[in-house]
Amino acid sequence: MNLRTARTILLGLMLLFLCGRLTAATPNGSMESDTAHSPIVAISVSHIDTVVSGTSLGYDLLSEPASGTTVEQPSRLSAAPLPRHDNTLWIFNRKTLALGGTLGFSIPIVVLEYQWWWREDYQYKPHKFRFENDGWFENGNRGVDKTGHFFTSYLYFHTFYDLMKWADYSESASLWTALAVPAAHAISVELCDGFSKYSFSAYDLIANFLGMGYAYAQIKHPYLNNFNIKWSYYPTSGGNAPSSTHGFAEDYSGHTYWVSVNMQGVLPEAVAQYWPKYLNLAVGYGASNVSHNENNTLAKNKFAFALDYNLSAIDIANDTWSMLLRFADKFHYPAPGIKVYTGGETKAKPLLLY
Repeated sequence: MNLRTARTILLGLMLLFLCGRLTAATPNGSMESDTAHSPIVAISVSHIDTVVSGTSLGYDLLSEPASGTTVEQPSRLSAAPLPRHDNTLWIFNRKTLALGGTLGFSIPIVVLEYQWWWREDYQYKPHKFRFENDGWFENGNRGVDKTGHFFTSYLYFHTFYDLMKWADYSESASLWTALAVPAAHAISVELCDGFSKYSFSAYDLIANFLGMGYAYAQIKHPYLNNFNIKWSYYPTSGGNAPSSTHGFAEDYSGHTYWVSVNMQGVLPEAVAQYWPKYLNLAVGYGASNVSHNENNTLAKNKFAFALDYNLSAIDIANDTWSMLLRFADKFHYPAPGIKVYTGGETKAKPLLLY
């Protein structure tokens, strides 16, 4: 059995486990939380309680309050709630779409990554399993790869959590899915890397789990939603040359990872009222001369400071489009800013769009 098959089996087992949890129903067919066995029950119960106090992220605001019950509005420090159910895609069952979307993502990504990274090694240059101690930010790409691992798992977590909540799965099922999918992906990638020229990197895996951990912390602590992680990409000269089999994935010089700060959420209320709610400030990190065909000995750290668009602040009375808008808000779009290179002589360059 080759590694491609082993990885497919690993992902398949994880997905079967999720399917079992997501399709478990009571005799009358309704979804029911396993309060006796699930380790996330405490999370689910406490999350429901916080809806009434107004500190929830708002993902659970999908049911009408009991008659005579007053529900406080979420704090200005909380993420905007998803609107109530709309009729978009009404002809389909949401749970089926969400489950199918999870499967539809996981299976093709195995094939794509095999073609990108491992096919040549497995077919023509088999390796014994090996490890690599490539560090954090002192390696050839100045840590851009590790930051990418963090962001990928962070993005997967929020994407699948929002998808499950949109499909009206329970808090427990949504969290299990949001944790299991990126975890299975990260572990299987590193196992396959171990039998290739890339080698198993514990640092990569730690970065992945840190990304999931921060995304999970944002669910539990709404104030952290004022500090969102985003990604932007602009191709470098030659970064996508035909000699590269990975395209933008290894064009590290074109990657920038951002912490976008919701200024309305962190400024004192007396000042925050004057700050546009659709505009954030962002700090970005990247590097130059770190792509596959560039001279890494000339690598420099790259920092950026720019305006950023707070798409999640846009009010949409449609929970499907609101979910898609949340996904779109995980990326940084061109905005006025300044770029600073360090390493040797520090240079700053103002940019109209970055």
